[in-house]
Amino acid sequence: MTEASGDSSLEVSHTVAGKSRDVQVVRPAGTIDGKTAGVFRSTVDAILQKSGTPKVVVDFADVDYMASAGFGALLQLHAQARGRRGAIRIAGLRTEPKRIFDLLALGDHFETFPDWRAAADAAWPPAGRDVT
Repeated sequence: MTEASGDSSLEVSHTVAGKSRDVQVVRPAGTIDGKTAGVFRSTVDAILQKSGTPKVVVDFADVDYMASAGFGALLQLHAQARGRRGAIRIAGLRTEPKRIFDLLALGDHFETFPDWRAAADAAWPPAGRDVT
């Protein structure tokens, strides 16, 4: 799925990974801001709706900027995944998005990994259990 508007552009791809091939890996690329956060959210939302107990990794390696709308969407998706007894993991945060992620103390809500493969292959907590 692709969204382009003004200076904002976001492309979101999706694949399946993990040792059991039950982990959904979402890879946004570009900028997640007020104009593109809806595309990000709706893509992940669709994946969560199709998953029994969702295991989702969001790989931010190709996201150069993320505004508050993107972080807000991420928190909404986190709540939705937990409501379905699943989890969302974060991978590949670049310098600026990671700085904001840390300032917002989002590490209290998400497990983070250096890359999507490490996130997908690490042991997942039992369904519905907090990661913190």
